[in-house]
Amino acid sequence: MDESVPFKSRCPKCGYQWLQDGYKRHTLLSLLRTRSTIEAYCMKCAVLWPISAEEQQALSEELAP
Repeated sequence: MDESVPFKSRCPKCGYQWLQDGYKRHTLLSLLRTRSTIEAYCMKCAVLWPISAEEQQALSEELAP
């Protein structure tokens, strides 16, 4: 079963670090492999933003086998 992989990303508007849990492992791996945009969402500000390169690197390392 391919479950969602939670990760945190800091909202550029309010600065709060929100838990993101809307991506499945295979989707994240595909987005990271193709260097595509991975978006995060702030429930307080209702904004979407692309996660930073540093956040992508940390996520890539976390997902590595």
